[in-house]
Amino acid sequence: MFRSACLLLTVLLTAACGSGEGEVVSAFWKYRTALSSGDAAAVREALAREPAAELDGENAEALLELAGSMAPGAPTVGAVTVAGNQATLELTADLQGETMTGTVTFVREDGAWKVQHEDWSLEMGGGFTGPEWIALFGETGGRVPFAPRSVRHGHEGTVTRAAFLPDGDRFVTASWDDKRLCLWDGTGEGPLDVVECDRRPHDLVVMPDGSAVTVVDAYGNVTVWPVGWSEFGPPWTLMGDAGTVPRVAVSADGKLLATTGHGYPAAVWDVALGKKVEELSDSESMRGVAFSPAGPVVVCGTPRNELVLWDLDARILGRKSLKIPKVTESSDVWAVAWDPRGKYLATGHMDASVTVWDAERRKPLHDSYIQDASTYDVEFSPDGTVLASAHQNGRIHFWDPESGRQIGRVDAHQGAATTVAFRPDGRPALVTGGEDGNVVLWE
Repeated sequence: MFRSACLLLTVLLTAACGSGEGEVVSAFWKYRTALSSGDAAAVREALAREPAAELDGENAEALLELAGSMAPGAPTVGAVTVAGNQATLELTADLQGETMTGTVTFVREDGAWKVQHEDWSLEMGGGFTGPEWIALFGETGGRVPFAPRSVRHGHEGTVTRAAFLPDGDRFVTASWDDKRLCLWDGTGEGPLDVVECDRRPHDLVVMPDGSAVTVVDAYGNVTVWPVGWSEFGPPWTLMGDAGTVPRVAVSADGKLLATTGHGYPAAVWDVALGKKVEELSDSESMRGVAFSPAGPVVVCGTPRNELVLWDLDARILGRKSLKIPKVTESSDVWAVAWDPRGKYLATGHMDASVTVWDAERRKPLHDSYIQDASTYDVEFSPDGTVLASAHQNGRIHFWDPESGRQIGRVDAHQGAATTVAFRPDGRPALVTGGEDGNVVLWE
């Protein structure tokens, strides 16, 4: 029935369009029919050579099934544009009452039109732009495993940081602009609890046991906020100064914190003692900071396009500086993340690049660049197979850390996307925050 309907629609559209336009429409329905039936050979025949190569590997069956599940059903064909050996086809479709718009690009190969790339985007109410789905067979050859579940409103300014609690059902956010710290769950529209910090919160980490959130503010205070099920407890402040506009990380056992800040040394804090116990660097400013999941190794980014590592235990590394190739010489290494398995490091740069490292060999593996979109955050999925990066253009990009290949992207925020965090219990979910003040939960 579906095949017959597609062929009939193709005939009608071909009669209505010029021959070139009609051939493009016919090629599209040939592709969609093959995709809906799971006919891998027919899909390969309908695709251009480059995306067709995606179906040559051992994961072809799974990739084909994923592509079929992502393709919106019963699209309406709109404008067709043919220019030489390239063509585009505009589409619309309905998704639970919301209008999706799509664009399919074609290239003429071996005397026939072949699908080269398929994009879908969802325009949601309230001025929020939903996910831009890059179909499996696209210019990145990737998939986007997330769609927005809800948009939360609890902040009146830029959301500077978001992080899940270990249970995966709750998460916390902070805003520099409104000084608020919010506690959320996965079901309600509003926050469970909201507290106003004395100073502007710039970064936060959730303690590994979920008992507290540690916040560093713009003036260098390190404050611990206990977390109950639905509310924050009375805070207490550690002794010492983290520097202005600091960043913070926590060790895997929750005993140590590491901070970086402008004009102050990178430092280590003992949570039980409630104070700073060691300064790692001189007075130079540092940027992003992260603990290794495998041991007491701290990695920091610098404003000079470097990574600096310290072994806090054996001092085997001492201070080891690693220069990052292929990016601007003076680029801030603004964000740093360690793969939970300890296999990879990721760095996000203000020159709009993202670098993936072999953590054991301390060697860069891949360097990617998002045009005119500084990287504000990087985060690995719990199994380490996906790297997400948040950018100034409002997008979240997804990467395969092993190959360095982009596997998808979503349009997440109006203005910059400033923070991204994966749900830690393995369920496919993440939360993002941005300059628009929105907190978006994706699944």
